Amino acid sequence: MALDTREVVSANQAMTRLLRYDTSREEYVRGHHPDHHAGRIVPTGVALILATLPPLQSSDNFVDIGSGIGNVEVQVALES
Repeated sequence: MALDTREVVSANQAMTRLLRYDTSREEYVRGHHPDHHAGRIVPTGVALILATLPPLQSSDNFVDIGSGIGNVEVQVALES
């Protein structure tokens, strides 16, 4: 599925808002500093991305490189 220019701009705006997410209120595993992660995406961020993009079809592929334990994939599967 090809995205048109408006969809690309919209997705870019969603990612910009997502990366501004305030993680200062999140709880982290004891012994880990909040800065010791590779850019965690929280469920509200995933929902924002999904709401911005065209609906995923059964023929689409969704890949999250470096997905940790797969929370993003599970959320995308449940919400698509």
